[in-house]
Amino acid sequence: GRLVPEDAVVFLEGPFLLDPGVQQRLDRALYLELSEEVLWRRLQGREGRSGGLEELEALRSGPLRDVAEHRERYAPEQLADRVVDASNPLGPEPLAVGEPAVLA
Repeated sequence: GRLVPEDAVVFLEGPFLLDPGVQQRLDRALYLELSEEVLWRRLQGREGRSGGLEELEALRSGPLRDVAEHRERYAPEQLADRVVDASNPLGPEPLAVGEPAVLA
């Protein structure tokens, strides 16, 4: 594997990064909040075309359930540096290029 330079900025994406075993190794944690309704709608659009209803139902009863349980166990509003509404990635007012995200 390759070593990451000490001054590098590394972005990680995933639903389980607020686990204390992972989070303690992060400088900052932003949580993208998404309602189950919006998440389900996006999954239907993305996965439904290729996998069909059976694959969607498998996601709902497996990985989506695991993500919901993890969110209950590790509350983003308590553990993340900032919780961001991700239901509309283009709004209501996206940051301008170069504008820093203010962390709590």
